[in-house]
Amino acid sequence: MKYVSSFCVILGLALGVACKEGEPNDGGETGETETGDGDGDPTGDGDGDPTGDGDGDGDGDGDPTGDGDGDGDATGDGDGDPDPTDDPTGHGDGDAASDTTVYEIQDGTTPLWGWVHVSNVWVTAKRDDGLWVQEVNGGPYSGIWVYVGDDARILDAVDVGDLVDVLGVAGEFNEVTEINALNGGVELSGTLDSPMPPSVINIADLDATWESVLVRIEGELEVVELPGEGELIVNDGSANGHIDDYVFNVVDAEADFPDLAIGATFTAVQGPVNYSSSTYKIIPRSAADLEGYLPAP
Repeated sequence: MKYVSSFCVILGLALGVACKEGEPNDGGETGETETGDGDGDPTGDGDGDPTGDGDGDGDGDGDPTGDGDGDGDATGDGDGDPDPTDDPTGHGDGDAASDTTVYEIQDGTTPLWGWVHVSNVWVTAKRDDGLWVQEVNGGPYSGIWVYVGDDARILDAVDVGDLVDVLGVAGEFNEVTEINALNGGVELSGTLDSPMPPSVINIADLDATWESVLVRIEGELEVVELPGEGELIVNDGSANGHIDDYVFNVVDAEADFPDLAIGATFTAVQGPVNYSSSTYKIIPRSAADLEGYLPAP
């Protein structure tokens, strides 16, 4: 299968470094991506095997077959993996991607800092540098942030509700678990017949198990604070919770929410869960994700 992807053809694969920054959450904080070195082995020397001899497999010939193609089979494609280059595991780093699930990445079953391939996850939200995807069965540990940088081809090719396959490196950036797809890709695999419902939880339930999962809080959600930066804090009777402006700025949407002030109420808020400033926050995607608005009395 062919992926819409960005490749570090020379520098990334020869030196085993990422080419672009990874930005998983709020604010302007950026830095070198922390999703692995891409060299195919834990020594970090870029040779594709843990022996450090530069041959790609540890026996001196480039692969176990002795044909010197670097990938251990007779295809001669030289990608460093035992599969043709069109296969999602043939990403050229010297090892194969792990076929896994978002659940297994988020709960720690699949180790971080390695190539992963997840299939038939659905897109719950997008922004200008990535998207959130989720296992269709939902629940705790079902969602994850996928960073694609400025590759508009990926973002233009998929919409909320699409099913996609994702190839990238699993890791953490600013304490958010992500799949960095800069050197991998995102491929459309289908479309949901109807949107999957969010998980209904209380604000007090927000923790790491719900990171990047599409959730919904309901009740008389009273605005108790406007801390600035486009965010607001509401209380659902169980706890105070932050409503994030990472995709949609509620405070600036005066036409939809006139006279927004402390004491205003909503009946429901939904969106993926973000983590920033040491706080779990709900990210509404549009005005439609904030229901039953009433201005302060």
